[in-house]
Amino acid sequence: MKIRDAVVRPFGLAVSSSRPKEMKLMFPILSEDTDEVILGAEDKHLTFAVGVTIANNTVSISTLVTIHNTLGKLYWAVVRLFHPVLVRATLRATPLVT
Repeated sequence: MKIRDAVVRPFGLAVSSSRPKEMKLMFPILSEDTDEVILGAEDKHLTFAVGVTIANNTVSISTLVTIHNTLGKLYWAVVRLFHPVLVRATLRATPLVT
């Protein structure tokens, strides 16, 4: 995230340091129920939501991206290359609750 923030700051995009310090999650919770949490955010270049579902001892993650402009297209073209790696790393770093 530090690298991402350094790259996007000159373009006026939101950076992680602008998020409230008390926020423990990377992105705000948009909705939640007993087996799914949807996180996401909206910026001038794109809107995204990440759904995390737990069912039958399996964690599933889905990402929805809505691109708003050319900068969003460029940003997502780069991010989507690293997205699967980042999702897996985030899952590995997340403590399991039993």
